[in-house]
Amino acid sequence: LVPILRSDPRFADLYQPSPYYGTYFMRCNVTREPLSNVELRRAISMAIDRSEIVDSVTCAGEEPAWSLVPWPQAAVDRYRQRFEERTGSPIAVEVPLPWYPRAFVYGASETRSWEHLGYDPDRARAILQQHGYRVPCTVRADGSRQRTGFTAGKSFPSIEYLYNSNNLHERVGELLQAQLQRELGVELRLANQEWGSYMDATRGLRYDTARAAWIGDYIDPYAFLEIFRAENPNNRTGWQHPQYEEALEEALVTVDVEQRSALLETAERILLEELPVIPLYYYVTDGMRTPAIEGFVGNSLDIHFPQFWRRSDAAGAGK
Repeated sequence: LVPILRSDPRFADLYQPSPYYGTYFMRCNVTREPLSNVELRRAISMAIDRSEIVDSVTCAGEEPAWSLVPWPQAAVDRYRQRFEERTGSPIAVEVPLPWYPRAFVYGASETRSWEHLGYDPDRARAILQQHGYRVPCTVRADGSRQRTGFTAGKSFPSIEYLYNSNNLHERVGELLQAQLQRELGVELRLANQEWGSYMDATRGLRYDTARAAWIGDYIDPYAFLEIFRAENPNNRTGWQHPQYEEALEEALVTVDVEQRSALLETAERILLEELPVIPLYYYVTDGMRTPAIEGFVGNSLDIHFPQFWRRSDAAGAGK
């Protein structure tokens, strides 16, 4: 439906998503081989083209995710640029966490924002080869690529991608499946379950990888980082890290904004180095707004107050 709304001139100007404080990601069960190996988790991450996901599957204005905590300044800037290119109109977009810069997540290159998150299939294949796995041999010419076979080595074990039954989750899984097969020769088996069974499986660590997402209840990095503490029931990866725990524990009792930001950045850096979860994209709100209504403002928590909405004077004059 969203691609139709965005392409139909009757509705394109009415569909106005805005950055939403949520991240869609892949959980990894770090207690199971082969993804108990952090370098192999990094290889999987680098073989995923996040831009292809948001451009060909979700198509609602989402941005590729290079961090767990959503919508850093660079992502907001890119969202604003893409919106203006598409509509020809400027847009005011809220930056959820202006005091949390995360320079280590976004670098000078949009395609290599972070060492283990940027789309880099060549490096991903090199990692697999270092661990004795075979990878596709490819020939590139005139922008095209053809597989000519495989290098020497053992086959990478087939891994499962678990998701709760939903058309969008299925299509994201199918694209991930195609990307990993294309770039690494890795078989990603798709498995869908109804919500209750899916939750039981992830809680019990009965999966290899799994679709997941988190929407922050409040605008603070801790709303995301706390879920991967060792004792948090939402962790569901089997991962724990003592320095991660220490940084977050200290952040809870630190009042100074700069010191607290540094502690939270330290924790997120550890998480992104270890990759028990692989961020895929940041959410946007999903709604339409007529210019005849004033007072409806997009915001990161998608909270609105109808008592402050009113018909615009221009709309009333034209009635």
